[in-house]
Amino acid sequence: NSELLARSKMASPSNPEILLPQSFSFETCSTVPHHHVDQKLALIMVGLPARGKTYTARRLGRYLSWLGFPVRVFNVSNYRRKHIGTKQAHTFFDESNAEASAKRWKVAMSALDDLIKYYADGGLVSIYDATNVTREKRARIKSLLEKENIKVMFVESICETPEIIEAHMQASKSLPDYVQMDPNIAQSDFLLRIEHYRKVYQMLTKEEGVSFIQIIDSGEQVVMHRVGGYLEARVAHFIINLRIEPREIYRPYYVTRHGQSIFNLGGRIGGDSGLYETGQLFSHRLAEFMVQQQQQQQHSSDTVPLNYPRVFMNNLSFV
Repeated sequence: NSELLARSKMASPSNPEILLPQSFSFETCSTVPHHHVDQKLALIMVGLPARGKTYTARRLGRYLSWLGFPVRVFNVSNYRRKHIGTKQAHTFFDESNAEASAKRWKVAMSALDDLIKYYADGGLVSIYDATNVTREKRARIKSLLEKENIKVMFVESICETPEIIEAHMQASKSLPDYVQMDPNIAQSDFLLRIEHYRKVYQMLTKEEGVSFIQIIDSGEQVVMHRVGGYLEARVAHFIINLRIEPREIYRPYYVTRHGQSIFNLGGRIGGDSGLYETGQLFSHRLAEFMVQQQQQQQHSSDTVPLNYPRVFMNNLSFV
């Protein structure tokens, strides 16, 4: 609906108060044989910032919903932005900052409470999108979920590939946290935030005694431990075939319809008529916009050139 659409828009300098949704569901596309699914499953993301957790969580959500599973993603960062605010300096993420740590844990528990309620309303799969970098926090989350008879599997993203990290860094600059901030200052603050997490980061190990999948260097290597069950197998299958290319993370995609056609003007559906005057005007404006975007990207070392889809070529006859 329009309210959800408004809430889901990315904050911008002209509209800095709009926040991303705390959680979102995907429409299912098929019916799953229920005998395959023997238990509710929570996928808990793990990893440093700018390692592709949110990207992976959303891709996983789309895939599982395409298979027919009801899925909801709970993004703890968006809970934090709503309940505490977007303008938090890197010191807020320092584990030695006891007051800030308590606030962040309270927000994390608020997201977890909503996640548990989601299962009570008939949910089957959830994805808890947060850093979860310490064994203590993971153990507490796992304990709370298992008390609700929810099976837990961790999905950790480990990446030290500079190109991938840089791509996620570029994407992070557009987050509400850094709206109306100098890009260089934003990047410096974000790097310091990462270092705070790195100081306390404990990667998943077999000794932790949990079910997990580790995605190393964006899919170059995948490690699985104690992965069993139909849902878990589907997740593993997807992750094994997942590859995160740097250009996928921040490359813009544009979707447009053609301008008003002569048949549109007469209310006719189908056919292959030419463009009406307003459609030709739209074609001109679209061409100007795309050329402008191309020029901006060619002058920026932080982005990649656009590859025009075929649908644009039919409308860019005036370029």
